[in-house]
Order: sequence, then structure tokens, then C-alpha cells
Amino acid sequence: MELDPITLEILNNRLREIVSTMEYLLFHSGYSTILRESYDGSAGICDVNGHTVMASGAPYHLVPYSFSVQAILRNYPAETMRDGDSFILTDPYSGGNLHVPDLAIITPTFVEGKLIGFCVSIAHKTDLGGLVPGSSGAASREIFHEGLLLPGVRYWTKDGGVVTEIENIIKESALIATRNKKDVVSLKEISEAIERIELGVKNRIKMTDREKEMTAYHETGHLIVEYLIHPRNDVFKVSIIPRKGTLGVVHPQMVEEWFSEDKDVLLADIKTYLAGYVGEKIKFGVTSNGVASDFRAAMHVAHNMVWRYGMGPTGLVGDYTSIPQTEISEDTKNRLNQDTDTIMKQCIKEVDELLRKERDLFDRFAHELLVKQELEYDEIEAIFTEYGKANPRRFKLSAEDKRDSPNPKPQ
Repeated sequence: MELDPITLEILNNRLREIVSTMEYLLFHSGYSTILRESYDGSAGICDVNGHTVMASGAPYHLVPYSFSVQAILRNYPAETMRDGDSFILTDPYSGGNLHVPDLAIITPTFVEGKLIGFCVSIAHKTDLGGLVPGSSGAASREIFHEGLLLPGVRYWTKDGGVVTEIENIIKESALIATRNKKDVVSLKEISEAIERIELGVKNRIKMTDREKEMTAYHETGHLIVEYLIHPRNDVFKVSIIPRKGTLGVVHPQMVEEWFSEDKDVLLADIKTYLAGYVGEKIKFGVTSNGVASDFRAAMHVAHNMVWRYGMGPTGLVGDYTSIPQTEISEDTKNRLNQDTDTIMKQCIKEVDELLRKERDLFDRFAHELLVKQELEYDEIEAIFTEYGKANPRRFKLSAEDKRDSPNPKPQ
């Protein structure tokens, strides 16, 4: 579509007026002191794909607008949205917001029943249930200490009702606290409630001792590789309690915000996916069909590294998926597929070496899982520390930093 300069300027100013009105209403209706007095908030408009069209307010919210809308679209396809829906998001790793207290509200906009875009607002809320009043505290060790993480859920509908996703989390966490004879709902209950909502309730199926042990070693493989070699992910929970078709799960968490992945990260992802397979093979000499989804994920990453990102070992560069397959020679296809296979086998070799080297730690975690069934972040950290394995992602003062400290410890 081509627009003459006059029409373009009219549309530009009309959009500016709309977002300025949105921002004015946000600042004058918000209850947050931070929002009303320091103006830590903004409002904007995105197109149907999440690209920012116009915004007013804090400029550092421009990127989170796009990521927040895209996160909502991943959870709720556009065709499932209805006029009057609103969505809420606080998880920085889903929506790109700077920290958990930056709460995003995303509302789809319709004209004659057709989705044309999204209205978005982001506002710093004083408290979202973090470790201390005000959410952000100096003692925070993980992102969950900042408050409730919502990965993008529908919270309002046209009939004026709060929908089941948020309501279920609140009710479920209250029920868990009541069952545990607690007077207040803590982060532990909220975390378990979110897990139940996402993965389903714990399925008390009767597993044989052999199957339970194999599951424990499978998840321990994922856990150790994720913790020791992944440059960006930490592990905050591991479980061998069956839920919704899965016998166990490791919950990773990015330690800082990234929007791209380099070769080291992609290889670490592959090794983590393959670690369950290697763990089973080391302990039992055979593997189960529980590795199917891990293989699928690992091969997807390896395939993209070779076929799309130019990261194969033989040096072929280019996005070969953009070329019709009939125009790629069989020799080139064979080289690409061989590169993919080489990456997979090399990752398996390195994971096998790591788990055999850390065999005592490997057996210890599997034993702990068999006894407790679930391990939380602090328990995981304690075991690694016991075996002299410092968290590789935790930054510490260097000797030089300590010397430069205004209050150095006496020697």
C-alpha cells in the first residue's frame, strides 16, 4: 500500500493521539505509587504479528511490547481470541519486560470481528509477592524471589469475568497451603500450583522399581549436564513424579535475559536433551522410549545449526531451507545430513565422558530423587556444593576486585 504524505501524517498523528490517551489513562488510574509518581510505565499499539507500531512513555518498553504480544500468540492462537479478552504477563523470559514487577497487559483489538492489532501497556507494580515488601530485595537469589511469574495468560473476558487460568493458580495455591496446614500462601505453594496448571496434577501411577530408577537416572543426566555446562540456564527443580504423560521433568531457568543463541548455547541445549539417553545407557546398558521427545528436540537444534545457521563441522554456510530441495545436489544434502549426525554423536560422546567423570555425583542425585521424588533449587545447590561444584553462572569477586574494595578484609 502506498500513502501520500498528507494521509501518512494524518495517520501518524492519530496514532500518537491514541497512545498518548492510553498513557494518560494509565498514569491517572494506576494504584502503584511508582507508576503515578515516577511514571515508570508506558502504552503502545502493535500489529497482528506483534511489531510495535506506536508507543508513548518509557522508551525501554518498546522491545517488551513485541515480545509480550508474541508470547501471548504462542499460548493463544489469534483465532481463539475474542473481542473483550485481555492477557497478563510478568515473566521477563517470555515477554522481555525488564523484571517481574513490570506487569504487561495485552488486549487484542478487533474491527468488524477481525483482529487488527494489540493494545499494550506496561507498568511497574509496587509488589507482586516477592521475597520482601516491594518484591525486589538484596537477598534475592533467583527470579522467583521477585514475585509471581505469569508466562502470558488470559485474565479477562468480554462478560467481565476473570478467567480460569489466573483463578486456578490462586485457588490451587490456597488449597495446597490448606492441605499443608499453613496460614499463608508462600512462593512454594504458588510454584507448585503453576506446575499443576501447566503439567497437570501428580499422577500416582504404580511404577516398578526398575522404571522408577531408570527415570531417576534419566532426569539426573539432564540435571547434571544442564547445571555444569549450560552457559545460560540454571536448574531450579527436578522431579520424578509422573504428570500428564511424563514420568519426570527438569525445570531450567535462564539466569539473564538473552534474545539470540550462539553456537555454544545451541550445543549445550543438544547435550542437555541427550543427557537422559546417556544417563540411562551408562547405568543400565539399555535405553527406553522415554528418550523420543529428547531426540526430537536435539535433532531439531542440530538440523537448524547445519541447514540454517552455517554451524556445521564441514563449513557449509547458508540457509539451505530457503532453497527448493530439488535445487540442492544430493552430495550437498548428504554433507548436511552427515554434519547433523556428527554434531549429535560428538555431543553424546562429551556427555558420556562428563557423566562417567562425575559418577559419584550422578549416583547421589539419582538416589536423592528416588528417596525424595522432587528436589528444589536450594537442595540441588547444596548437593553440588557438597561435591565442590560451584555454580558456573554465579559471578564472584575476583582477587583484584577484592583488593579494590573500599572495605577489604584484613589479611
